Amino acid sequence: LEQQDLAPAALFGRGVAFNGKSSSLTVAGRPVLDLSEAMTLSAWVKPQAANGRRTIVARLGRGGATYAVHATTGKGGPGGVSLVARGTKRVAVPDDLPLGKWTHVALTYDGSRLRLYRNAEEVGSAAVAGSIRDANGPLRIGGRVPGGGWFKGVLDEVLAPLRATPGVDWTV
Repeated sequence: LEQQDLAPAALFGRGVAFNGKSSSLTVAGRPVLDLSEAMTLSAWVKPQAANGRRTIVARLGRGGATYAVHATTGKGGPGGVSLVARGTKRVAVPDDLPLGKWTHVALTYDGSRLRLYRNAEEVGSAAVAGSIRDANGPLRIGGRVPGGGWFKGVLDEVLAPLRATPGVDWTV
């Protein structure tokens, strides 16, 4: 992380700017990043591009991300993915995030449902059964992952990985 990567102003201090081509932050793989039963991923995002798949945060494993949240997906808007014992589960919405404006995005999994939130409102969900697969790879923020792309814009207050917090008030 270089000084020029820090955004001059973000919602909470200084966020990190990503160029959409080659910039990312990587956290080395550790067992604490394996979230088998539940998870919460969230971030404040200020995207500057909406084309293609733009990854906010993802945990890499064999053959791709075991869990991830994206600012844009193949359907257009934000989405998330979780690989569980019985296959891959995805949730996405078609509405793009507004370019140049701050939006809070969160993805939760509580052992039975994968839920996507935008500005505290649940905008999508999918029934999921099973544990999240273990991964041996790093946690990548803003960077390209298999099935995802480089984020272009500013990220702030990235929280990952956290255990799912049922009933949490996502009011922003």
